[in-house]
Amino acid sequence: MNFSTLRLRPYQLAAQQAIVDERKRGFRAQLVSLATGLGKSVVIATLPDLLELRSNDVTLIVAHRDELIQQLVEKMKAQNPDRIVGIEKADDYAAENCSIVVATVQTLTGPRLDRFVTKFGRRIALFVIDEAHHAAAPTYRAILDKILLKRPDAMVIGFTATPQRGDGARLVDIFPDIVYSMDARASIDAGYLVPVRSYAIATETNLDDVASRGGDFVLGQLAQAVDTDERNRRVVEAYGELTPGKKALVFTASVEHARNVAGLFKKAGVKAAFASGETPERERESIVAGFRGTKVDVLVNCGLYLEGFDVPSIQVIINARPTKSATLYTQVTGRGLRPLDEYAYLLSELPTAQARRDAIAMSEKPYATIVDIVDQARRHQLITLPYLWGLPAQIDVQGRLVTDVAVEYE
Repeated sequence: MNFSTLRLRPYQLAAQQAIVDERKRGFRAQLVSLATGLGKSVVIATLPDLLELRSNDVTLIVAHRDELIQQLVEKMKAQNPDRIVGIEKADDYAAENCSIVVATVQTLTGPRLDRFVTKFGRRIALFVIDEAHHAAAPTYRAILDKILLKRPDAMVIGFTATPQRGDGARLVDIFPDIVYSMDARASIDAGYLVPVRSYAIATETNLDDVASRGGDFVLGQLAQAVDTDERNRRVVEAYGELTPGKKALVFTASVEHARNVAGLFKKAGVKAAFASGETPERERESIVAGFRGTKVDVLVNCGLYLEGFDVPSIQVIINARPTKSATLYTQVTGRGLRPLDEYAYLLSELPTAQARRDAIAMSEKPYATIVDIVDQARRHQLITLPYLWGLPAQIDVQGRLVTDVAVEYE
């Protein structure tokens, strides 16, 4: 497969055109915002050809999770068969003859960053930042500064589903403008993501004494407030009452919270498992394999599967980790909006948004369900699904399609 034969969706072509147009105008730092599930890695894979990079030029792609790295490597190899793709991560070192390098941000620090930039010198013509809402962090800035010191004319392109950071850091310092954007609501209307039904489950837990930092709750205090037997039982009961037997991903406030919630699911006879960053990699891979298959119906996690976790069979997202961050909440809910894999090609071939919406409606996953566990919080503005559709956050849509409610409200 090469750039000339790759069939892209209209919005992917529009994103490409925006990148090319901005380059012609002389802008070297660009931000593209595509909702989770729209295939931003496909667009990334076309960039070396799209930007007509020379054979000696290097494209550096940086992400911050192992799950993202492997996906990017596979896409880059498939789209760029004539270019050598290398990995810079832990014990993996990219060979000097690579023209595409996929790296973790955790690897490119300190002396290793210095050696990497020295090895590739002025060849780095394109620096791509996946999940670019992290780009204002010092680790990313250090990589960018080293690259621009060697090659001031290098292009920098960021991709993210959430272009606004919740911690006050300024993405605009790196990316002055968003050159192309398509959010979840527009993607659902266009028939590329599944529509969403929403439920709000009220609890008696009070969050008023939980402090905030960087635009969201202090995690330790939050976990202490929400990890109670009574509230955890409400999570399990909500699943049993509203979405029994469906494939669900549950987000919690701490590792212990995840373990406790998963334990209650198991006691209720649900095929459940939990995972966190502390779970050994091999065990984590086994758990995810079970979740993709039939061994696990409910996967409970603590901050592990916010990005780069693509399981289209997920039908339900249960957010048991209250947040004040629209960025975090968008990442959470985005895990459930992908159509089933077997419909991806069909949706690309259908000519109208209505035809695509009809195909999704007739599929085995006609919609996703978002269940918000909503606590008492007079001092805090909690983010729930209606908020992302411009509705008051406290509205309980009661299982209706949130898009329909938003249209009525407007």
